[in-house]
Amino acid sequence: MEERYNRNQIHIDEGSQELIKGCKILIAGCGIGSYIAECLLRMGFERLTIIDGDTVELSNLNRQNYDEADIDDNKAVALFKRLQAINSQAAIEVIPHYLTADNLKRIKIDHDVAVNALDFSSDVPFYLMKFVAGEIFLLSTHIIWAGRAS
Repeated sequence: MEERYNRNQIHIDEGSQELIKGCKILIAGCGIGSYIAECLLRMGFERLTIIDGDTVELSNLNRQNYDEADIDDNKAVALFKRLQAINSQAAIEVIPHYLTADNLKRIKIDHDVAVNALDFSSDVPFYLMKFVAGEIFLLSTHIIWAGRAS
């Protein structure tokens, strides 16, 4: 096992570590997806595609994996820089655009896993779910929907 992942042996055997390294993951939404991407990369997933058209705002810093230097930068681009600083050998594709029903059809979804970390302020997360259904494994960060009690 390469030195970078030696400590993973507590949880993962060498064969599984190699499988993880080759697994291709799509992360749609780089808000909460920023933490997911970093954890995946640190565990050894080195083939990531990150998608987000939003920009980093001051109000994101309390709950997303960005800092003040990233304010006004595209989230996918800022996350890419952070991930490259952790592992410059990783193959990370950046799509710095909002995912829409139209462009979803043009994005090559040749991944093993998709992570739906999109904001549920539109129907786009549902389009993603339908688009990948039956094709690849989909994880959603929105297991429970909640409202505010008044």
